[in-house]
Amino acid sequence: MEKLQELGIKIEEIDASKEPIKDKIQQSDGNIYTPTFAIGDKIYVGYKSYDELLSLIPQQCLKK
Repeated sequence: MEKLQELGIKIEEIDASKEPIKDKIQQSDGNIYTPTFAIGDKIYVGYKSYDELLSLIPQQCLKK
């Protein structure tokens, strides 16, 4: 996560069970899996490598 922060990406860790986003990330079986990433209006569940995360972040959000 530090590498992404160095690129100017704001990282915010939340307790999804207590946040409004719970309805978006709760799976059909009722569970919330970690890690889960909310990038823009999309939700990504499961481990993502640095390169995978970087590819999901809109380019205009990255430091130039």
